[in-house]
Amino acid sequence: MDEDDVGAQKMEALSASDAILFPLLAALTLSSLYFLLKWLEDPAILNKILGYYFAQAGLFMGFTFTKDALQIARSISFPRQYSANGGLFIANNEQGYYEANANRSSSSWIVQNSPLPGFLRRLPLPQAVRKFIWRLRKAIYTKASMKLHVHKILNVKCSVDVLDLVALIIAAFAVLWHTFVSKPWWLTNYLGFSLCYGSLQYFTPSTPLIGTLILAALFFYDIYFVFFTPMMVEVATKLDVPIKLLFPRPDGCVMPIDAAPGSALMEEYLECLAKKRAMAMLGLGDIVVPGMMVAFALRFDLFLFYWRQGEGRLNPPKTLKGTKAEYISATGGWGERLWTSLKLQQRSLLARQFPKTYFNATLVGYLLGLVITIIVMHVTEHAQPALLFLVPGISISLWGTAAVKGNLKLLWNFSEDFADEEHSKKDMKKDEKGELGSEKTSSPVSQQSESEITKRDEEKQGGDPKTLKGGVDLISFLISLPVSPARRTNKPSNQTDPSNVAEDVSSAIAQSMAEEIGNPLETHGNAAGKLSGVVVDELVNESPNLKTGMALKGGPPDKK
Repeated sequence: MDEDDVGAQKMEALSASDAILFPLLAALTLSSLYFLLKWLEDPAILNKILGYYFAQAGLFMGFTFTKDALQIARSISFPRQYSANGGLFIANNEQGYYEANANRSSSSWIVQNSPLPGFLRRLPLPQAVRKFIWRLRKAIYTKASMKLHVHKILNVKCSVDVLDLVALIIAAFAVLWHTFVSKPWWLTNYLGFSLCYGSLQYFTPSTPLIGTLILAALFFYDIYFVFFTPMMVEVATKLDVPIKLLFPRPDGCVMPIDAAPGSALMEEYLECLAKKRAMAMLGLGDIVVPGMMVAFALRFDLFLFYWRQGEGRLNPPKTLKGTKAEYISATGGWGERLWTSLKLQQRSLLARQFPKTYFNATLVGYLLGLVITIIVMHVTEHAQPALLFLVPGISISLWGTAAVKGNLKLLWNFSEDFADEEHSKKDMKKDEKGELGSEKTSSPVSQQSESEITKRDEEKQGGDPKTLKGGVDLISFLISLPVSPARRTNKPSNQTDPSNVAEDVSSAIAQSMAEEIGNPLETHGNAAGKLSGVVVDELVNESPNLKTGMALKGGPPDKK
């Protein structure tokens, strides 16, 4: 997720009743699919119906997964900032260069024209290539505002960019190809992984105890339907829909060299493939269900990070309420963290690198359980219930880490019940209104103005046509791009000795500045860190020869 997407993702907190319903609903669904396959005899019809159903979910989840993957790739390829030679450089996509940050730089130049970060900036790119890359950077970072209005039905306002369009095209192409053309294993894995990725963003156990109960219930469900019934294996092998991840197994067949098509050797090879070609399968439930606890552990790490900044270890964890630290988004910034040295990273980047003790522990437990599952499956040559090994690995890792760290009580009391959080916010708002009630006594004028504002809002949202004098837009669709600031006519170029820029200033201005200002100091604002000069943007209007962003010899920062 991009750091610009500040909107909070709504999640469904699973309760104790869900721990009971999960295995029951899963058993009912599995049994229904099994008996349908037995009744139909040919799974093609059921595969087609389920394929249309999963196409809708796959389009939405595939779009979400692809967009986030593209945002990470954009951040790594074209970061907003990077560090070099002890200085911090911030990208200015509008002007087409990286400019030094004065507060965190000690470099001797002002800008870098290369669009590439770090050591890649030294690559000798032709000017046409540099300009193209800067235009590309500007295009993929520009966000447009989209508004879609259908009278009394729909009113959507959101921001979109080029990556949204690319992700939508990729997801739509993958879904259409998988539904109507062919189903290669790698395309099935793409849609299946997208479903897992999207599901983990919408569901979470409300408490670690409820999460453990859900794991325990599905632990026994998986064992029963794999070892004691043929239902799980039958449904998984007969249905060709993205409900599993597929991995080709070695078949042991050797393709004959220089064998002509149709020859006996080639026919023997094809028969070997038909008999032995098999796929190792991992059900999506073996990813989503344990993954919920791994994601829960990550959010618990984030809670601990801010809790220690607030009350910290000074007070016993009888309650999770305390002094709240300022929250900074923990998403995005992958490329900026990669290309910026730790000592030059701002607080917004450092907050994304909070300690992930419980996340790492549960992830290691999951991987160990998965490795054991694969080993046992190859040794026994029989399908294995993955949750038989995954559930103990994750549960022991989570609760064992809390016991070692002395955070058992804190973990036990931790909750992600968003319903309770909503009620607490409403109660706080009521208390604030009660305290300020005497100060906010509304007058008839204010009441009238509020009613007028409400009416105007209703008209914008598509109110009653009778109340709209100028008519109603039944359907409206608008995409607007942000207004770009005026581009500088004289853009500064790579400079290692800004002191010679004084020649671009008239001699009268240079002399008066030299008389008023003493020894050279560091500049502040948007110029480089240690420069033997100061920014003189304010003198542009007075001197037509002065280039914006250039420096003049001498002086403290308040003398410009």
